[in-house]
Amino acid sequence: MLAYTSIGTAGLSTLFTGIEYGFTSSKFASSSASTALVLVTLGQSKWIGALGGTKVATKVTQFAHDLVSPITGVLSLF
Repeated sequence: MLAYTSIGTAGLSTLFTGIEYGFTSSKFASSSASTALVLVTLGQSKWIGALGGTKVATKVTQFAHDLVSPITGVLSLF
């Protein structure tokens, strides 16, 4: 249930960012990338738990953050 709430709020945030800053703005692109990350990670908790739980979840979260942060940082420059 919370996963769907997360998707909904991320989607609305992206929509409102597009309305406020324009759908071709860097802020919209950054928000879209964040929403895409939410969609990619949806439902992954089951296999993360099967692979070792918290240690794996921590590593996956760190990896995702390290991967997305430079992308959203570059997008926000434009």
